[in-house]
Amino acid sequence: MSAECAHCGRSFEPNRGPGRPGKYCRRSCRQRAFEQRRHAGDQAWSDARLVGLAAEMAQREDEIDLVRAVMDELRADLADGVCLDGERLLEHLEAALGPG
Repeated sequence: MSAECAHCGRSFEPNRGPGRPGKYCRRSCRQRAFEQRRHAGDQAWSDARLVGLAAEMAQREDEIDLVRAVMDELRADLADGVCLDGERLLEHLEAALGPG
């Protein structure tokens, strides 16, 4: 009776001695399967971390785009001759960026 290796999928003859029948065709397959199980959590954490960092980066890019839009509006105001004193500039920025 042959069995299929749980790691590589090859056919092999499991031992017929006492104990449970083997799941792997070679010791190296057993070791690779162990390493894969051991590092599965590392990969999942890494993927989750990357997704989190990508979301954070997208949020920062949105904030940068908002600041650039405010700067463009201010440039247009200055080009139109609108006087922007410090107080008015601060009001304009707070209105555009929201409460901080």
